[in-house]
Amino acid sequence: MKKHILLLSLSILLLAGCDENMPVIDCLSCPSNTTTEPPEDEDRRVIIEEFTGVRCVNCPQGSDEIKNLQAIHGERLIAVSIHAGFFSTPYADNIFDFRTPEGTDIQGLLGEPLGYPSAVIDRKIFSNENELQVAQASWAGHIAEDLAIAPKVSVSLDASWNDANRQVDVTVSGAAFEDVNDELRLTVFITENSVFDVQLTPDGINNNYEHRHVLRKALSTFDGDLLTTEGLGVNEDYSKTYSYVLPDIWDETNCDIVAFIHYGGSPGEVIQANEVHIIE
Repeated sequence: MKKHILLLSLSILLLAGCDENMPVIDCLSCPSNTTTEPPEDEDRRVIIEEFTGVRCVNCPQGSDEIKNLQAIHGERLIAVSIHAGFFSTPYADNIFDFRTPEGTDIQGLLGEPLGYPSAVIDRKIFSNENELQVAQASWAGHIAEDLAIAPKVSVSLDASWNDANRQVDVTVSGAAFEDVNDELRLTVFITENSVFDVQLTPDGINNNYEHRHVLRKALSTFDGDLLTTEGLGVNEDYSKTYSYVLPDIWDETNCDIVAFIHYGGSPGEVIQANEVHIIE
């Protein structure tokens, strides 16, 4: 009897002295992480699509405002000037016709401006707005609001230029920082800066006006190429390549590639954008 009691006491002491930390066993059925931290260089960027025209007397004011806002936000604010509508018909003295078929389609997608200057920011209807098109007085606040939102996906651009045939090849790639369970589309533009041509201004017609970030061509469809109907899981990546031969009248040293990821549907809110010079 004493022997059994001694063995029982010894067993209790051994159990009490054991390490309470149990071995870690991987959970095969547990869900994976649904977010990951964006890298430090992946800032949220906002795109402003300005609607304008060479016959729009107030539009230079909007262009100047965008220049001021870009001075504040730097590369985090990406601008595209779309010449569409009745103000965009060129004068007889215009060297260029800035109108494009895709510009007209984009205006149809985003809606007619109610007045000028007018722009669409991230293709989003903000809480205090009724339309996508917003007046100049609202641009600064809406841009700051969206810049404060953490990016859900990354957008990286790799452009290469062939001087012999004037072809640019661009690869747009990236990955999701969190699960995005929606249809996603990719829109890619070519824009041109420092194009000097005729423009109506409050001081009259200026024959040497500097047109900035002019939409020249959409490499994707105007409403975006389909990336996925089911969205992207965290760390899931994407990649798409485009090629285009620039016309001789475009100055490749002033041309940029603009790309942005947005939701499907109409108009498809933008969730991240990026821009790169064709020639660095």
